[in-house]
Amino acid sequence: MNLVEHKTAVPDGYTPIYMPEDLDNVRNDLTGSYILMNDIDLSEWGTWVSIGTLKAPFTGVFDGNGYAIKNISNLFGFFATSSALFSLLQNASVLNLGMVNCAVSSLAYSDAYDGNGAVASVAESSFIFNCYNTGDVRGVALSGNSFVLTFATTGGIVGKAKDSFISNCYNIGAISVFSDNFYNSAMVGGIVGYAQNTRIFNCYNTGAIEGYGTTINSPDGIIGGIQGAGGIVGSISYSEDFDEIIISNCYSAGVVSSYSLGHYIDHLYPFSAATPIPIPEKSIGAIAGSFSSPDKFENCYYLSSNGVKAFGGQYDSFDASPLTDEEMREQSSFVGFDFDNVWAMPDDGGYPVFKSMVYTSDPDPGADPTPTPCSNNWLTQWLNNFIKSIMRALISLLTFGLL
Repeated sequence: MNLVEHKTAVPDGYTPIYMPEDLDNVRNDLTGSYILMNDIDLSEWGTWVSIGTLKAPFTGVFDGNGYAIKNISNLFGFFATSSALFSLLQNASVLNLGMVNCAVSSLAYSDAYDGNGAVASVAESSFIFNCYNTGDVRGVALSGNSFVLTFATTGGIVGKAKDSFISNCYNIGAISVFSDNFYNSAMVGGIVGYAQNTRIFNCYNTGAIEGYGTTINSPDGIIGGIQGAGGIVGSISYSEDFDEIIISNCYSAGVVSSYSLGHYIDHLYPFSAATPIPIPEKSIGAIAGSFSSPDKFENCYYLSSNGVKAFGGQYDSFDASPLTDEEMREQSSFVGFDFDNVWAMPDDGGYPVFKSMVYTSDPDPGADPTPTPCSNNWLTQWLNNFIKSIMRALISLLTFGLL
């Protein structure tokens, strides 16, 4: 396996990053070019504040140089615009970067918009290449009002991508989104939560993708507020003049599922179900949850044993093929994949990986993949449970009009 070769000399025009403080200083020059010279461990940093803002985006170049940013945490990034490494990428490039054991959560409340991803919350007219995520990314959409629309887009790499190009990226982390209202618009995907006029080439996902809603719109079985949940992309849209393939040479082996936490009871208390109820609804798919047209996919594959078909609406076609576990381990199954320059089959018989992959762990999830969230230490689990309790309390208070 040919890994990314680390540059030992700092390229001309680049600012080197050796320590967490160097990484934090990127926000002081959002137009610069930066390169990691070693792994950056943020486990002692505390809550990470995303680089850039929606009004002052990062417009430079960030080269991970085959290294990783580890243990980034923003579990309490609520009521903020971002909880990712970068808030907004605009005409920027991020490449050769790993995000290891991250734990980021964000919340959009009442007529707000929030994106969330390990690398960036939102990417506009940007280039993201050879990046990966192994940790947990969560998004929450709370409206507090039955008729208020709140957006939350959550992806393993990027929350929302517009007019961008994403290639040679993968996710093995657990990605989830929660919505408290049928009128919300929550999207979740292994690579991108919501893609608009964006091309996604040579990517894969083996992480668990989950959407949670609190209401069910009978008789269609649409989970409240979950617009799209997909192994690669949650939801896709594009303009009339966009005539390019959107998803090409990608595969997903992660479990994609959506759940209802119960029906509303007289629009007062949303949690009538004691445990989440799995709902096979029409906006989830192994490749894409919801999309505008069937002619934007090429050479896509997914693990058939996960029980979800390629696209929302629970059907196959559009050049997306189901494969068994055995077929996923055979190079001949992936017609259209470039095994000379991009892809490789692991020597141990696993699923396809990148020749230039920056993460050396075997991505093979096994015959019945059940990805384990990376943030499994006791403190993170305690914090996760605490956050869920706070969310439930907030929803109840909002629903009763006490906030």
